[in-house]
Amino acid sequence: MKLRILMFLLITAPFVHGFCPKNGDWICLKGGVGQTHESITRNAVTAIDKDVFGKDKLTASMEKALQQMIDNNAAVDENQHIASLHVDGESFDEVQTRLSNAKQTLEQAIGRDDAELARSILGISMHTIQDFYSHSNWVELGNGGPNPSLGRGGSIAFAGPSDSTCFNCLPSLPPAICLDCSINLKTNLLTSGYYSGEDHKKPFLGLLSGKCSHGGLSDNSTFIPPNGGINKDTVLCIASPHFFLHSTAADLAVQATKQFILDIKGDITAKQFRELMGVGPTLAMAIDDTGSMGDIIGQVQAQAAQIVDSRVGTDDEASNYVLVPINDPFDGPVLQADNPDDFKVDIFSLFASGGGDCPELQNGGTFQAVDASEEGGDVFMFTDADSKDGNLADAVANLAATKNIQIYPMVFGNCSGFSAILGSSLIGSAAFTPDPSYAKWAQVSGGQLFALQRFEAGNVSRLAAAVVHANAAQLLSTEDTLAGTAKTYSVPIDSTLSEITFSVSGATDVSVIRPDGSIVLVTDPDVTFIGLSSGAVYTIATPAVGNWAVAINGNGLFSTNISGVSTFAIRSAHFVEVRGRTDHLGLFNIPGFPVFGVDDNLRIDLSDAPATANFALRSKAGNVLQTFTVTQDTNAPQSFFGAVTIPNSPFLVYVTGTNVAGENYQRVLSAMFKPQTVKLVPPPGENIPPGKTSFYTFAIQNSGPGDTFTIAAKDNRSFFSGLSASSLSVPANGTATFQLALTVPLGTPLATVDSLTVTISGLASGGSNFAVVQSTVENVNAQPPDCSLAVPSVTTLWPPNKSFVPVSVLGVTDPEGQNVTINIDRILQDEPLDGVGQGNVCPAASGINTSIAQLLSDRSGTGDGRVYHVQFTATNASGLSCQSEVKVTVPHDQDKTAVDGGATFDSTACAPQ
Repeated sequence: MKLRILMFLLITAPFVHGFCPKNGDWICLKGGVGQTHESITRNAVTAIDKDVFGKDKLTASMEKALQQMIDNNAAVDENQHIASLHVDGESFDEVQTRLSNAKQTLEQAIGRDDAELARSILGISMHTIQDFYSHSNWVELGNGGPNPSLGRGGSIAFAGPSDSTCFNCLPSLPPAICLDCSINLKTNLLTSGYYSGEDHKKPFLGLLSGKCSHGGLSDNSTFIPPNGGINKDTVLCIASPHFFLHSTAADLAVQATKQFILDIKGDITAKQFRELMGVGPTLAMAIDDTGSMGDIIGQVQAQAAQIVDSRVGTDDEASNYVLVPINDPFDGPVLQADNPDDFKVDIFSLFASGGGDCPELQNGGTFQAVDASEEGGDVFMFTDADSKDGNLADAVANLAATKNIQIYPMVFGNCSGFSAILGSSLIGSAAFTPDPSYAKWAQVSGGQLFALQRFEAGNVSRLAAAVVHANAAQLLSTEDTLAGTAKTYSVPIDSTLSEITFSVSGATDVSVIRPDGSIVLVTDPDVTFIGLSSGAVYTIATPAVGNWAVAINGNGLFSTNISGVSTFAIRSAHFVEVRGRTDHLGLFNIPGFPVFGVDDNLRIDLSDAPATANFALRSKAGNVLQTFTVTQDTNAPQSFFGAVTIPNSPFLVYVTGTNVAGENYQRVLSAMFKPQTVKLVPPPGENIPPGKTSFYTFAIQNSGPGDTFTIAAKDNRSFFSGLSASSLSVPANGTATFQLALTVPLGTPLATVDSLTVTISGLASGGSNFAVVQSTVENVNAQPPDCSLAVPSVTTLWPPNKSFVPVSVLGVTDPEGQNVTINIDRILQDEPLDGVGQGNVCPAASGINTSIAQLLSDRSGTGDGRVYHVQFTATNASGLSCQSEVKVTVPHDQDKTAVDGGATFDSTACAPQ
C-alpha cells in the first residue's frame, strides 16, 4: 500500500529545507523529526484564541481559519527560489521589507472584509517568521526570546558581505554519517545560512572559513567552503547540522508567531480581529426575488432576519454576511456586510419583480454566494422555482465541497404548476419534486434539502437554528428510498453532545427512540419539534448517554441528518499526494474527487484525540463499503492517515470508537466524495507577477468511455482571463490538455493569493471533476535558469605551454528567455600547485567573480593529466539563480584522457592546500 511506501521513504530520504511544512508530511510522518510549521502555527494560534477569546476548544469556523493559515504557510516550501521567504542567505533587509509590506496588505484586506486574503498573507508571513529562528544564528547567540525588531519595520543589524561567519565542520568522533557542526560558527553577528538555487548565492571567502550554508544533504551550497551548515529544521543531524537546537528554535518560533499576530491585533478593530481568527462563520443567503415569490418573500425576509438575530451574541454569530438576489436574466449583485444590522437592511431592500417565465437562475446565484463565502460557512437558498442553468450544478457542488460549505436549499415549489399569467404565483402541491440541482448541492456539500409548502415559510428560521451550529458534530447522514417499510438508524450518543437533532426530509412518519426504549414525544420538556409537510425535525436538549434510534416510514426519496452540538467532530478528510521539490517532498491535499479503483492515502483530522478510532467508508444509504487501517500522528494525535481503495460509488467518511470517558461515539463528515472515471490534473501553483499574463496547462485524464467535457473556470481574485478551449473530446483511456490564462493587474499587492477552481463535466457520461490551483502574486520569475546542460567553451587545453586560456560557460538556458549572467565562483583542480613536475606556475587560474575563467594550460609531468572544476552561478534578470560546474582537462599526452582525481585544490591560491 502507498502508506507503507511512504513510511519506508520516511526512513530513507530525510531531506528538508525549513521546519517540515505540515504534520504527517513525508519525513514529518508521525512526528519523527520534531516540530513542523503546522504544529508551530497551531500552538501559537490556539494559545492566542484561548488568551483573547477564552476558547479552550476551537469552533469549526476558528479551525477552518487556522487551517487556511497552515495551508498557506506550508505552500511557501513549494517556492525554494526566493531567499527572503525563508530568511536564507543573510536576506534580513528583504525579510523586513517583505514582512512590513505583507502586514500592510493584510490589514488593508481585513479592512475591506477580505478575511481569506488576510489569512493567506498571514500564513505566508508566519513561514518567514518561523524560519528566522531555524535558519539564522539567533538561538546560537544566546537569545532567549523573539527578535524584538523582526516584522516590526526598520533594519536588523547583521554580518557584512566580507564577514566570515562559519568554519568548516569537523569529522564526528566516533566516526558517524554526520559532521560535527557544534562549533562551526565564528561570529557574534547575526547571520543565516545560504541555500543552493535561491536568489542569494553563497560567496567564496576562503577554504577554511566563509559564509555559512543552510546545510543538509539537499543543500549544494555546502560544496562552496565552509562545509556543513547551521539549520535547526529537524532533530536529524543528516538534515540539520544544528539539530541539537531544534526544540529551542521551535519554541522561539511559536513566541514570535504570537508576537506578530498580536501586533496585527493592535492595528485593527476587535471585530476585524475576530473575523481574521475565524470567530464566527460566514452566513450567506441566495434569495429568489422574481415575481412569483411575491406572496411569500415578506415571510422569507422576516425569517432570514430572524436567522441573523438568533445568532447574535453566540458562537454562531457570523463575522461576514453575504446576500445574492436571484433573478432573471441576471443574478446578483453580491451584497456583503460585516454586521447584522447592515445585512438585514440588504435583506429587506429586496422586492419581488421580474422573471416571470420559470425557471430562473438559481445555480448562478448560489454559485456567487458560495464563491463569496469563507471556508466552513453555510449557504441558505430560497426559491419557488426550478433552475434554468442546471449546467452549473456541478460547479456549485464542487466549489462548496472545496470550501467545506454546506448548502441548505429551502424550496417552496417547482415549475410544474406555473401559470403564464403575469403576477400569478406558483401553487405548491402536497408533494412536489424540487429541481435535481438542489439535491445535488445538498448531497455533495453535506447540507440538506427541504421541500416546503408556501405556508411553511415561517418555519425557515427554526429550521436553520435546528440544523446549523458553530460547534456542529455530524453523527449520521443518509439518503435512501422508502417503499412502505420502516428504516431504522441507531447512533451512540456520548456525553460531549449538549443537544442532538434528528432532521428528516421527505418523510413525516418519524419516531425517535431513547436509550431506554421509550418514544420521544413532541410534548416532552427536553424536546423542540418542527413538523413539516414533507419532514420532521426533533431537537433534544442534554440527551442521555447511550444508543438512540430513529425509525422512518413512508414512500419515496428521503434524507436523514443526525447532528449535535459538541466539541468533538471530524474537522476534515482529504486524499493526499506526494508533492514538492525532490529534496523537500510532502503530503498535500489532492483537489477534486478521487478516481475509483485506485489506492490512495486519506488524511482525517478530528477536533480532538479519542481513546480509540475505527474508520470506514459508507454509502449515502448507510452501508459500509470499506474499513481501513489508520496510523495516528504522534505529533498531532487528532490526525490519522490510512490507505484506501477508492470504491466505485459515492461515499462518506465515518469514525467510531470510544472517547476518553469510555463512551461509544460516532461521527461523520457529511460532505460526500464522488469517485469519478475522469481526473483533472492541475499544474503546480506558481508565483504570478503583476502586470503580466501567466498560462497554466491542465490535463484531462479519462479512464471511462470517450466523452466531450465542458470546461469552466472561476477564481476569487478575478485574474482568470481566458481558456484555450471551452470543451474537449477525450477518448477512452485518453488524455487531453488545455491552457488557462491568469492576468494580474498592475498594482496588485504582492503576497495576494489567488484561488482558481476549474471544473470539467462530461456531456454524455455526466462524469465531472475539478481542481484548485493557488498562486501568489510575487514580482519575480517563477523559475531559475537551468544549469543542467552547461558546458565549457573549451573542453581540452593543449599544448601544455604554460599560457592562460580564456574559458567561458555555455549552455545555460532560462525558461522564459531572460538574459542570464554567469559568475565564476571557484576554480578547483585535482593536482597540487606545488607538485613534482608542475612547473611552479602559481596561481594556475584567475577570473573569480567574472564571467570568464583564465586557465593555465599545464599539468604535472608525472601525473595522469589535470582536470579543472570551474564552479559558477547563473542568474537571470529576475534575480533567480542556479549553480553548477564545468570541467576542462589538460591531458598528460595529447592522445590520452586526463583522469579526474576530484575538486581538491584551489587553482587561484598559491599556498599548499
